[in-house]
Amino acid sequence: MLYLKYSKLLNKETLIIIEEPEAHLHPDAQRVIARALVRLVNRNVHILLITHSPYMIQQINNCIRAHYLNEMGKLGNSLEEFNWQKDDILEPSKVAAYLFNDASNGKVKIKKLNIDEKEGAVQGPLVITFRKKIPSFERFDKNGVVFFL
Repeated sequence: MLYLKYSKLLNKETLIIIEEPEAHLHPDAQRVIARALVRLVNRNVHILLITHSPYMIQQINNCIRAHYLNEMGKLGNSLEEFNWQKDDILEPSKVAAYLFNDASNGKVKIKKLNIDEKEGAVQGPLVITFRKKIPSFERFDKNGVVFFL
C-alpha cells in the first residue's frame, strides 16, 4: 500500500485489481486499507476490489455516508474527531458494487447493488449481518452523526 500511495506511476488510466486484501488482517487494519483504497479512487485510480469482509464494506460505506453528510452540511468536525481527511470522503457515483451468488444451474448470478448516498451499498447481506451482529462499533460524534467503526 505504501508503494501505491507514493508511486508516481499511478494516473487516471491505472487499474488496480485486489483480491481479498483483508486476508489475515485485524479488522482495524482492514478499515485502514479500505480508506487507503478510497483515497486512491479519489486520485482517479480505478480499483477492482474483491472482498468478503464486512469491515471493508462498512468502511467504504462510511466514506460514502461522509459524502452525504458533507453535502447536507451535517459533517461538522466529525472528520477531525475521527482522524479522517477530506480524501476519505467518497462520492457514490465513483462506486459500483456487485454481489455474486451461485445459481442452481452451476452458473453464477451477478446482482448489481444500489449505492445509497446516505448509507452506501446497504443491500449486501454482509453489511446487514455486520450491523445486526456488531452494533457496539457504532459511535456518535458531538453532532449526533453516527459512524460505524
